[in-house]
Amino acid sequence: MQQALRFSLMGLLLVVAAAGCTGTSIGPVPDLAGEDPGEAELGAAPEPSWPRAATYLDSLFDPQQSLCREYPGATTFLITPDNVLVASALSYLASPASPDPMHGAAITTRLQSLKACGCADEPGHDGLINHHIDPVVKKGAMVPLQPRSACMRTPRLVPTAASSCGDPGAQCPAGGVLSQADHPEFGWFADACQATACNTASVAGWDAEGVGVGAADLLALQILNRKNRGMDPMRLWQYLVSKWDGQGVRDRAAVTEGKYSTAKLALLKICARVLGQPLPSGVDRKLTAAQNPQGGIRSSYDLSGKFTLDQLGNAESTAYTILAFRKPTPDF
Repeated sequence: MQQALRFSLMGLLLVVAAAGCTGTSIGPVPDLAGEDPGEAELGAAPEPSWPRAATYLDSLFDPQQSLCREYPGATTFLITPDNVLVASALSYLASPASPDPMHGAAITTRLQSLKACGCADEPGHDGLINHHIDPVVKKGAMVPLQPRSACMRTPRLVPTAASSCGDPGAQCPAGGVLSQADHPEFGWFADACQATACNTASVAGWDAEGVGVGAADLLALQILNRKNRGMDPMRLWQYLVSKWDGQGVRDRAAVTEGKYSTAKLALLKICARVLGQPLPSGVDRKLTAAQNPQGGIRSSYDLSGKFTLDQLGNAESTAYTILAFRKPTPDF
């Protein structure tokens, strides 16, 4: 009698276990844009499809310029921030995820031949240096402690990476196709490619505490900057993480423009990883939901949490998201 009862109980446990196993099968991850972003993340954190992201960046690459366009159909190429971010991001999409891993090397080579001749902070530096986003792409990089407004300038194209701005073969790209945004502390002199100077200004209110104020991207960049300088970044981290409202990073721009920035959400994840702080629940799922069917990361979404404002995605948001997930923490 006892032996029969023991066999019956074992059979019941096997049935329950089998039912549990068949109930946990997970198929391909669909486009999550229409799903409730407030759902709890169960099991492994979701992440975008990296092969699709690589294919999307590949589609933006222009072989004549050896650079990526801002977005599909764009006729302009941003040296910084877009192509600096893309060059770094592609290095973390190892083959076979990347359909053409050489594009990262091609972009890097091109950036080395595009000089910022009038930068007062560092005259003649190449396109890989930026006084704003450097802490994201260059290990241990430091930028001014006070965020500055941007100078939008035309870079000087020189024959080789070793060439100077005064090289006889240097030229100014025609047609306004190439531009770069930099934030030098001391501004930008007039140079061969622009007849006027550019004076940057201090950005006010970027570190305001509370939801709906401040600038989340500047907070994130300064967190990385201050950590690299050996300064305590935790006060700024508390300001940044408190702006996550369960849907997105709600800073002053989000309220003013009526939409969240996906890039700022990726920067929040980068800072959490670098500082070893818990990432708020829902961030990974939202970044995964930002990927469109073509593989790009949508740049913005509305305040209800739905990705209805931008379906194309762009190079900047895609690169930031790749770096947020794929770049090892020791590389920052």
